[in-house]
Amino acid sequence: MSTATARTSKAGRRPAACPRLNKTLCRLFLRYLRGYFPKHFHALRIQYENREAIPTSGPVVCFINHAGWWDPLTAFQYNRFLFPQRFAFAPIDATALERYPFLGKIGLFGIDAHSPRGAVQLLKTAGAIFERPDASLWITPQGRFCDPRERPIRFERGLGHLAKGTRGLTLIPVAIEYCHWNERLPELLVRVGDPVKSPTSDDGTTDLPLDTDAWTAELEHRLEATMDRLAVDAIARDKSRFEVVQAGRSGVSSLYDPVRRAIAWMKGKRYAAEHDVVLEGKT
Repeated sequence: MSTATARTSKAGRRPAACPRLNKTLCRLFLRYLRGYFPKHFHALRIQYENREAIPTSGPVVCFINHAGWWDPLTAFQYNRFLFPQRFAFAPIDATALERYPFLGKIGLFGIDAHSPRGAVQLLKTAGAIFERPDASLWITPQGRFCDPRERPIRFERGLGHLAKGTRGLTLIPVAIEYCHWNERLPELLVRVGDPVKSPTSDDGTTDLPLDTDAWTAELEHRLEATMDRLAVDAIARDKSRFEVVQAGRSGVSSLYDPVRRAIAWMKGKRYAAEHDVVLEGKT
């Protein structure tokens, strides 16, 4: 039995099936995202609290604030960067999966949101996902869209159940902001917080609380702290505090930018599409 086995599992209980991936479709979807994000963002950026603590093995769940529509796509895109050998899985509302069934082939699985049944579905499916060494789970425990400045943040209890019921689980807070700096297109900012790991056995020692409500409160605090630190750097608009995961588009438009380029050439100056760049003379 793997270290990801839930403590609450009973002998003879039928295990949940892991969502079936179409790996070819997954790779095509990720290739599509690589072209899709640069059309809508100036840059995809990332920063870490403890990069060396990002796990290379074992069950892992990234819990993110639910900032907007982009969140599931952001999870898939950044999973490729954080865990290049893992496929991303994420829960979505069951009705959405019925409407777009192809999503089930790329790692999304349906749950009945905001219901006790949904929590059970999440726990069972997550347990099956954690049995895969090539998988990571991404969830939005707030359960609704929330402004990143909303405080205090509050979670549904599903993540706390996962932390309590899964041995050796690494939980990583990931803060997300979509904000405009000095360019026409917005910045996608991500901060990866310090991971925390659940005990590897029933009698394992830990400094963290072990009941569901206490786990939930602890993880709320960790994500909120990660969001607060990201907010400071988002307000500062200092791109040197981030690594660039993927560069996007700069400039104003396909009509105006060629005019700017021509004017810069006639003045003997270097053309730069970014508004942040100071133009310097060629001589």
